[in-house]
Amino acid sequence: MKDPAVHRRGRSAWSRRNILRGSAALALGGAPAVLVACGSAANKPSPTHSSSSTVAPAVHKTIRLVGNFPHLPNNPAIVGQVLKAFTKANPRIEITPQKSPPPAQKLVALVEAGQAPDFFVTTNPFVSALFQAKAVIDLSHYAKLNRSASMMRDIPSSILDAQRATSGQQMAIPSKAATNGVFYNADAFRAAHVPLPTPTWTYADFRNAVLRLTNASKKVWGTGGDPWKFSLENAVGWGSEWVPPNNPTTLNYNSKIVAGEKYIQDLRYVDKSWMPGSIMNWSKSFPSAQMMTIRQNSYSLLAYGKAINGSFRWNTAPVPTGPARQAVSVSINAWMITSSSKNPDAAWEAVLFGHSPTFWNIVIPASGTIPPQRSMLATWRNIMSKQSVLKGVDLTAWTDPIQKNTLTVQPVFKYDNGHAWHWWGHAVGICLTGTPPKGDANVASSFKAAAVATDAYEKSLAAKG
Repeated sequence: MKDPAVHRRGRSAWSRRNILRGSAALALGGAPAVLVACGSAANKPSPTHSSSSTVAPAVHKTIRLVGNFPHLPNNPAIVGQVLKAFTKANPRIEITPQKSPPPAQKLVALVEAGQAPDFFVTTNPFVSALFQAKAVIDLSHYAKLNRSASMMRDIPSSILDAQRATSGQQMAIPSKAATNGVFYNADAFRAAHVPLPTPTWTYADFRNAVLRLTNASKKVWGTGGDPWKFSLENAVGWGSEWVPPNNPTTLNYNSKIVAGEKYIQDLRYVDKSWMPGSIMNWSKSFPSAQMMTIRQNSYSLLAYGKAINGSFRWNTAPVPTGPARQAVSVSINAWMITSSSKNPDAAWEAVLFGHSPTFWNIVIPASGTIPPQRSMLATWRNIMSKQSVLKGVDLTAWTDPIQKNTLTVQPVFKYDNGHAWHWWGHAVGICLTGTPPKGDANVASSFKAAAVATDAYEKSLAAKG
């Protein structure tokens, strides 16, 4: 990354600006989008504040932010409702939406060029790289303010820890918590006399249900979905841990990962009860696959409910508990403030508003996004349960892991050197071929290495007849 001196030189032309400008990106479904507000300042840490419980823009004239709040649909009426509510809460700050915000991958270059936003929301994989590049500031001071205390206490430690640097700085603040859960065909369970999933069901229960629900002759599989997504909590559920604990980049590769991955690969290739990816269609998987492990993004529950369209009774359940513990994967979007921000106090006001009940009472009905705060989970369930396609569906499967803090954060991707999934490629390779893919730990994409191992295994099965 560039030397801080380069940052200072690049921003000098902006030093005379007195207003905060911004831009923003919609952060739907975990896509790597940014929410931003353009500004200016030298490359310096967050200004030192007094111990006052109030953080307010230290200006007497209007500060103008250009940007969009996250998790909103492209609906002018809803966006306008959020902006009006923010202005009412913060009369000295005005926000004007921007149509084409820059992607997070370009943020460092914008800082160096003196054209960086002041605040933004991006997916968790970008957080560490941007912080290490000194493109964003440490939010620890803001997080410790009295007026921030209730928000910080409200967010589970497992999510906050993932936004902290190994040296302890608060790099970002979570803006949502997209958890994993299981969709299942309740009618199929009853017809096969299989016990319905419970909050305490195990991987043994899951496998038993999958086997009994599979009917190969009718091309009906017990389960489906992306195996690697299921592997995230599966590996941890079998006893592995993320490395390092804060801002995890990979898993502690050991025999427990292999055991957990073997469980999945046996369902796919030995039991042949996992719906083949080659024919899988997310919105049309039911009734071909009787269970699906899916992340609740802004669209998942409603999309499945609408796709099923009342053709059978369905429900949801939590991810099964593994031999070590229950580990539910969560995908996070997070607020950050850039080191070029001239008005970080004003940017922090947007962060606080983005966690307020006022904000969520507008956003949840519009997008279905799950808040990262425990106090808003009952509100999320109440609003979502009023959707006609979700009536009678158990929504606690998606919120209990947040309430109980049983989350395992999706590891951070190394975008400069490819994905940090070498643990998965190794595990798949060992399970399928007996040896890990050659050089897998350093390849640009371990997904490719795992796919090679999968293809080789499928060819070996075909050769054996």
